[in-house]
Amino acid sequence: LDLLEKMKRSTMIMQRFLSFAIIWLAVMYQVNGSEAKQNYQKTYFLIATFPIDLLVIYALYAIYTIGVRLYRFNDCEEASLELQKEIEVARRELLEKDISWD
Repeated sequence: LDLLEKMKRSTMIMQRFLSFAIIWLAVMYQVNGSEAKQNYQKTYFLIATFPIDLLVIYALYAIYTIGVRLYRFNDCEEASLELQKEIEVARRELLEKDISWD
């Protein structure tokens, strides 16, 4: 577990992807070499399109997550007012030092 905790997130994602790809390819190789492909066409189709299904599910999850986070995004009116005041103070200080800008 210490090794997994030290791994970066991208390394963990790549490890999981490669593990899945190896298992999926092994299953596809086994199914292609047997009579199961002929006897179970629907099952073979599901196994063959499984990675595409996962990508579609992941894309839908990503869209959902972005939508929820945008919906829950809160405005920081107090911080906006504070920032505007700081900008005005900075402008006054620059004008006092005869610095102009466009």
